[in-house]
Amino acid sequence: INAEYMGTDSYYRHYKMYLYVFTPRLITTVTSKYGNQLVTCPKPPKPLAQAIPEVEYLRRLAEKTQLALQAAHNEKQEMKTATPAQTNAPPIVVEEGLQAQLKAIQDKVTTLTSQQLDLLETKLTSLEEMVAESESKKDKRKPKK
Repeated sequence: INAEYMGTDSYYRHYKMYLYVFTPRLITTVTSKYGNQLVTCPKPPKPLAQAIPEVEYLRRLAEKTQLALQAAHNEKQEMKTATPAQTNAPPIVVEEGLQAQLKAIQDKVTTLTSQQLDLLETKLTSLEEMVAESESKKDKRKPKK
């Protein structure tokens, strides 16, 4: 009886070990596809022996930034000095179209606001008439002293 107790006690105590040992391992290869293209992993980094020092990296980065800023500045200067004929671009006639659109918007807003004002005035006059009628009815009910 003592041996049976020890066997089951050991089994329950070391359940995860038995599970690990007696469970067959499944080894699979997973290939993922996105559309018609295979998903690729990023390139592994270069070995540290081929790396450049941080000071050199920062110097190269500063040079690239400086060149980009200089190119942008030169482009701005060229655009300022260039005439429309030099840029081969037709002159832009935007003001006429904008003026027409602005006039149309102004007219629409004016008509809508005038309609709203007319509606409010009619409501106001009808309310004033109602108030006047109720006051006249009140005056008729009051006995004169």
